[in-house]
Amino acid sequence: MGNNAILSVLGLMVFFGIINTTLNTKNAQSSQNISSYVVNDAAREIAYDGLSVARLRIDSSFAAVDSFSISGDIAGGSYTVTAIPRGDTIKVQSTGTYQGTSYTAQASLFHHVKYLPASVYQSAIHFQATPAWLFWQPSANPIDGRDHDTSGALTAARTNDGSDITVVSPSDSTNINNRSSQKWYFDWNRSSSENSTQASLKIKVDPTVTPSSYVDTLVANADYVYRATGTTPIHVPSASWGSKNNPVVVYVDAGSFSYAIFDSQYVGWGVLVVRGDAWLPGNMRWNGLVISYTAAQTGSQFTLDGTSEILGSLIFVGNPYSELDLEASAKVLYSSSTLQIIKNMAKLNKYIVNSVSQWYE
Repeated sequence: MGNNAILSVLGLMVFFGIINTTLNTKNAQSSQNISSYVVNDAAREIAYDGLSVARLRIDSSFAAVDSFSISGDIAGGSYTVTAIPRGDTIKVQSTGTYQGTSYTAQASLFHHVKYLPASVYQSAIHFQATPAWLFWQPSANPIDGRDHDTSGALTAARTNDGSDITVVSPSDSTNINNRSSQKWYFDWNRSSSENSTQASLKIKVDPTVTPSSYVDTLVANADYVYRATGTTPIHVPSASWGSKNNPVVVYVDAGSFSYAIFDSQYVGWGVLVVRGDAWLPGNMRWNGLVISYTAAQTGSQFTLDGTSEILGSLIFVGNPYSELDLEASAKVLYSSSTLQIIKNMAKLNKYIVNSVSQWYE
């Protein structure tokens, strides 16, 4: 009996020793698993942070995004990111490293090139809001939606012809035709033009175009800024803005109680944004896009006078009762090739990264 008791005790000791060893091993393995999980999770979070850094860089760029690589240290680890634009997406791969452990995440980020909707560029003149007013002398002032080249001559093929005028409401077609045989003088007196023959305008109705949301972006990134002070009209100084190879954004703020006067010599390439009323009695040749808008309850009045010429497109955004007045020998000629140059401007190509189309881990 004594020997058997001793053997039993020894057996129990061995048994509990094995259990203890097993528990210690499991505890060690558990600790290692927890530690491994923490390290892997940290590496994964760092990889995610790398994707966020890449998105921030893309979203803040006004230039076309080329392929790029970036790296940095964060939270005791590091990340390496590569981004490659492919059509309408940007392929981004981010690798996060923490305590020797790496984790890679990949995403296809959908981007938008930010410029005015294509339909805005398909007419010589576009009124965004309704009603729209037009006063002109048809025999002297061409509003021509036929396609012109960058020199102002009609293109040979004419495959990109647009409309003379685009409006958002069918009633504006009648409104504009009824008023287009009248003259408008800058002394604020309208009179009937009895001797002029009304031309046949090609007016297109497009209720979908709302480009006003892009004005703030253009104003915030203008290359040249002119602002009126008080109630005194601002006389914009003679200038040459940009070039065919370097189009720019020009912003003129006429103020709330005055108007901007362009009464000198001007040549411009790019986008001209005018807030408030404007009178152009001088010699203006603008190549590209002209935007007239106002923050007031009623629309802006834009008077083209003298020998002023817009080669590209003129649009009115913002509020109803916007008004275009054509006098003397001023004209607006549609030009798809000139507008294509404007579309490629860095200022109009802001990448807005607001969605992830695909995710890989």
